Amino acid sequence: MAKKKAKRPDETPSFDSLSLAAPDAADHFKSEIEHLLNSVPESTWDDHSICGLMYDFLPWHDFSSIAIQTRDDDRFDPAAWAYYDCATSDCTRIATEINLYKTRGHRITLHWLLMQAAEALLAVDFSSYHESPTIEDGFLYGPFQLQVYDPDESFRFNYCELVLANRMK
Repeated sequence: MAKKKAKRPDETPSFDSLSLAAPDAADHFKSEIEHLLNSVPESTWDDHSICGLMYDFLPWHDFSSIAIQTRDDDRFDPAAWAYYDCATSDCTRIATEINLYKTRGHRITLHWLLMQAAEALLAVDFSSYHESPTIEDGFLYGPFQLQVYDPDESFRFNYCELVLANRMK
């Protein structure tokens, strides 16, 4: 018998209501991302061909990971990257956010959570991982690209760029 899908709420959540429900979301994501970064083997960070990092968040699978991109990797095929899912997590640091997605179950909730994850990723100091600055003059810095994407591709853009664009208001 097929698994019954959870009923979607009729009311679209607002960003304000999501912020009230998970006021520490960006901090939780930063803790999660730093945990993942510290789980990457030191030898990976020694690879001089590293040029980017992508954070993956799939709340319906209780899944969080990072993938590290090298110059030889096809940027449009992360699953083929040499360091794809090089660190995964049990998601305990973002349990509140996963629960928020599971209880609200709306695409806008995922969109807001991905914005919080991107905000957190942008706040990480990558110099301790031997990487160059990630932001310059309010834009993503080319030699080392940070990436957060919607895994379902409902929105097809890098959430890190969206967060930086929103800061320019």
